[in-house]
Parts: sequence; structure tokens; C-alpha cells
Amino acid sequence: RLLGRWAGSFLERQSALDELSFAKKRFEMIFENNASGILVVDQNCQIVMANKRFCEIIGYSKDEMIGQVTKFLHNDETSYEALRQTVLTDQNVLHQKLEFVLTRKDHEQIHCEFFGSPIELSEKNVGIIWSILDITTQKDLQCKIEKQAITDYLTDLYNRRYFTGRLEEEIAKTKRNKNTKTGIMMFDLDKFKQVNDTMGHLAGDAVIKKFADIIKNNLRVSDIAGRIGGEEFALILPDTDIKSAAITAERIREEVSNTTVEYEGKFIHFT
Repeated sequence: RLLGRWAGSFLERQSALDELSFAKKRFEMIFENNASGILVVDQNCQIVMANKRFCEIIGYSKDEMIGQVTKFLHNDETSYEALRQTVLTDQNVLHQKLEFVLTRKDHEQIHCEFFGSPIELSEKNVGIIWSILDITTQKDLQCKIEKQAITDYLTDLYNRRYFTGRLEEEIAKTKRNKNTKTGIMMFDLDKFKQVNDTMGHLAGDAVIKKFADIIKNNLRVSDIAGRIGGEEFALILPDTDIKSAAITAERIREEVSNTTVEYEGKFIHFT
């Protein structure tokens, strides 16, 4: 009877071990072959586990990452601190969603979306398991769409709608602070219809693009330039009085007078 009990206990234990081994292999298979990058970090932000997809996203091997603090993946101290505080303070939150810019091994900056849940690594160590998506392509597309929405297609200056909005902001700022001076400048190309009528609209486009380039070359970082009509342009010059604005306007006017646009072997002079 004792031998029977021992044999039964042994078989039960062996069955439990086999089941545990199978569950472990199943977890490893799901973890390793997940379409998302997966990263497990402990409460000190040390990397405990990383799957194959995350290695592809970040460019480092597992051996290079395991045991390292995740700080080396972040492109600045602020984003690392944000992640560290999340690990330390939000361990009872079931689901977390964050977005960070990470630095790949080849120094390329990538946008990543983090989905995290707490995971008990040991009795006194609760870490977080992160599911990570590389959203760089989506971010680039979003930025491109946003830029197209506010940019004139021909000149790459701001379009009328965006320029008008920024102008209203500047006017509101000067109303709040009477000591603020903002210069507003408008340009209109002379006899532009004549260029279109005699040489065609593509020639006119070449003139407009050339004038836009002249404007860009005379802008400060804080200045805002827009195309508000066919051949009409405007500038917002923050913190600029009338005298300084006039000097900028004259510099642009003079450069235009000394500029010739070559189009299909012909030279176009415009003012």
C-alpha cells in the first residue's frame, strides 16, 4: 500500500511537471513569435526578457539587452524618467498605454507605442510586460498629412487658412500686451497676369516659386510666411517694429529686382 501511494504521488508529480513544462514551452512559443515586440522589465527598469520582434525593432540582440536598464534605449532623460515612474507608481494599473521615441542601435530615432500590464516576477518584484509597436511609418505619414493641410503645395509656404489663424493669434497677443510689436508685411507681384498670358502658367509657377525662395532666405526662425492668393504673399514678423519691418521689406524688394528666372531658355524679370 505504501509503495502504491508513493508510486501514485510520483506519477502525479511527474504529470504536474510535464504539464508545467508544456505550459512553459507554449508561453515561450507565444512570447517569442508574437507579431508585437515584447519587453519585460523589473521594478528597477532592468530588462528581464525580450522577444525576437523587439530585437528587430530596436536593432540590439537579447544578449546586449538582458540585464541592462532601459535608459540606453531612450533618446532623452525625460522619456526614460516617464517610463521609470510608470513602473514604480502604476503597478496596480491593469493596462497602460504610452508613446516614446526610442534610439535604435544604428542611432535611428523611431516612434514606439507601449501597451503595458503588471507582471509578478517574484514575491517582492512586480515588473511590467510591454507590448511594443513601431509606429514610425504612421507618425511620418501623419506629419506629412498635417503639413499638407497647412502648406501651400507650390511654394511650401503656409497656406491662407493657417496663416490667417496665426495672424489672429499675433493680434490677440498684442491686445494682451500693449508693449508687444508685430510687423505684418504684404507682397504682390507686379503684372503677374502678363507672365501667365504670354509665357504660360508653368512659367508663372516658376516665378512664384522663385519669389517664395527669396522670402524663405530672408526669414528668421520666428517669422511666419504665407501665400494668401495667386501672386499675393504675407509675412508675420513677431517682436518687430515698423522700422525693422521696412528694412526687411526693402531687402526682399531689392533682391527681387536683381533676380531673373530662367524658363525654357527665356529669362523672366519681375518686380
